[in-house]
Amino acid sequence: MHIRLFPSILPIAAVTVALFGILLPSQLHATQDADPETGIDPASCRVAPYGKVSLCWNADEAIFPRAKQFAMSATPLEGEERERALKIVDAALLRYPPSLLEQSLKAVFVVDTLNFRGISASGTYDGKRVYLANRGVKKGFTDEWISGVFHSEFSSILMWRYSKFFDKAAWQACNSPEFTYGGGGVDAVKNGTARTTPAEEWWKKGFISQYGTASMEEDFNQVVKYMFTHSVSDRPILAVSTQLQQKAVLTKDFYRKLGVDIDALANTNVEPAK
Repeated sequence: MHIRLFPSILPIAAVTVALFGILLPSQLHATQDADPETGIDPASCRVAPYGKVSLCWNADEAIFPRAKQFAMSATPLEGEERERALKIVDAALLRYPPSLLEQSLKAVFVVDTLNFRGISASGTYDGKRVYLANRGVKKGFTDEWISGVFHSEFSSILMWRYSKFFDKAAWQACNSPEFTYGGGGVDAVKNGTARTTPAEEWWKKGFISQYGTASMEEDFNQVVKYMFTHSVSDRPILAVSTQLQQKAVLTKDFYRKLGVDIDALANTNVEPAK
């Protein structure tokens, strides 16, 4: 599970806190298929026209299979902002083959506020579920922001489910020999090293932002979010360093094996690799 904080209009932005201090990676991986139907209420969900994913807007405790374990809560999203969020998700789903969605994503919940142990978040994932908050454009929750958070959170699900396609050794080799990732998102927040605002000082070192140094997963999330929300002709950050160029190639290769053309506006491939 991840927690993603608020947009870049705030001092610390889009922070994804991996709960590895609470839940070991192997345990987290094991939960990916343990995804009960709880919270997927037909009265407050509809099936996306593409990929058979449930798009839900209920915000009761039942939407979180592990609500008590992580003290998770949400408030409902109403009216125009709900419809805007659902349309954003509909468009985002078009980037993936239907079969990949059916295998890897059960539901997307759009809510007003999203909280984890007192932290206000803008996104998280758990199992085959993605949760997205939308506090409105004036608070930084633009279409691009919400779409980026979705792709970022879903990238973690895919990274775990299809780990055989993610070359960790090659990714690590993109970094300087003396570099080691931090202790994860929780430590980054505690240490004040969780800024996700893109900055040139980090681009030159091979990261989209400071937060990418927290863990390999966070680093991957950041690259994915940037590439999915910027067209091929509008990715100047990737040209700043050889390391970022290499990470972009690895990201494209990972998604290509899943049947996703990360450079296309919609999926153009047929089936993911077996």
